[in-house]
Amino acid sequence: MSLKESEAVVIKSYNLSEADRIIVFFTREYGVVRGVAKGAKRLQSRFGSALEPFSTVNLTFFQKEERELVSIQQVELTKSRFQIASDPA
Repeated sequence: MSLKESEAVVIKSYNLSEADRIIVFFTREYGVVRGVAKGAKRLQSRFGSALEPFSTVNLTFFQKEERELVSIQQVELTKSRFQIASDPA
């Protein structure tokens, strides 16, 4: 059980429940990380737009041993690629 930090790229996200989302990140140190962002779908979410695909973020997460999903504590947006992701060409 430890708190870990890493720079990551958001790959994609899935709906988990009424207010939560599962986010898939790629990090250099830990590879592909799947985690739960609690309350990410709420209007007053602490994550804001940092969980958009292809965004570069500083990720802080809590990982328990033998668990597939981590608990995302904090996401700080470093670089947004919203314009590139929104253009299908």
